[in-house]
Amino acid sequence: MRRHPAQFLLVALLWLTGSSLFAQSAMVDTAARRRAMDKLSFLVGDWGGEATAMVGQGQQLRMWQSEWVRPKLKGQILAVEGTGRRLLAGGPADTLFNAWATIEWTPEKGYVMRSTTMDGRGGEFPLAVTDSGFTWGFEVPAGGRVRYTMRLTTAGEWSEFGEYTRDGSQWFPVMSMRLQRTQAPPRP
Repeated sequence: MRRHPAQFLLVALLWLTGSSLFAQSAMVDTAARRRAMDKLSFLVGDWGGEATAMVGQGQQLRMWQSEWVRPKLKGQILAVEGTGRRLLAGGPADTLFNAWATIEWTPEKGYVMRSTTMDGRGGEFPLAVTDSGFTWGFEVPAGGRVRYTMRLTTAGEWSEFGEYTRDGSQWFPVMSMRLQRTQAPPRP
């Protein structure tokens, strides 16, 4: 089968374009990304414990919260799955909350979490990372702001609380959790 010279030119152009795009993406400093993500390596593992969420004025909902955290792409990102199950006298029951997130660092944006919840909410949220935790938050469409603060305690527990403010003058608790490292449950 004889090929037309224009076909060779088209193949050569596609190859050069692909090589150029690959070369640009290869310039990412993956070592710097891994070093930055090392600051959050204390999160890696399986966690579980009690959590409370405010569901109305003065009304709290008790949950068993679990967090599954794993490094991916050779340590360039963290994959996180959080699940909150109603806590009844017999133990954890129906799932009330489930979220999937990735956390990464780039020189342009710093630390960023991309998250989606089981009810379809989600977004991209900047993280302020410290040596023992992080904070993040978002604006509420109806007005106000929510922020979450996570700290690793001296006892090695994952302590996190969420707060809401309408105007920044007074913050009100919306959730809290204290988790311990747990045995990894089997994953499907």
